[in-house]
Amino acid sequence: MIPRHPLVSGRDNPSRYHGRLVVGSRVIARVQTAVCDVGELGLVYEVYARGLEEGYSILFASGRHDGFTVSEIDTMILLTGELEPTMIGYQFHNVLQLMRDFDNGR
Repeated sequence: MIPRHPLVSGRDNPSRYHGRLVVGSRVIARVQTAVCDVGELGLVYEVYARGLEEGYSILFASGRHDGFTVSEIDTMILLTGELEPTMIGYQFHNVLQLMRDFDNGR
C-alpha cells in the first residue's frame, strides 16, 4: 500500500474546496471581519493559487472584498452550494475593474 501524504484528506486537505468554490459561488459570512458583517452575502470572483492550496477572493454585498485562505473559509465563510448565474465565466482583471463592475450591477 502506498502511504498517503498527510495533507490529502479531510480538514487538512489544502484543496478540499477545489471544484466546490468556483467563480460565481454564493457564500455567507459566518463572522464579522473588516470586510464583511455576520450573515452578509458574498460571491467568489476569483480562485487563485497559494502555494499548495487555493485562495478565494470574495466580493460582499456591501462592495467590500478580500481574499480568503482555505483555513479562513473553514472558520469564516458558509458555503451555500449555489451559483450566481450572472457571475459564471467572470474574469477578474483588477480591483478597479471589479469596483466598476460592482457599481454597474454586474
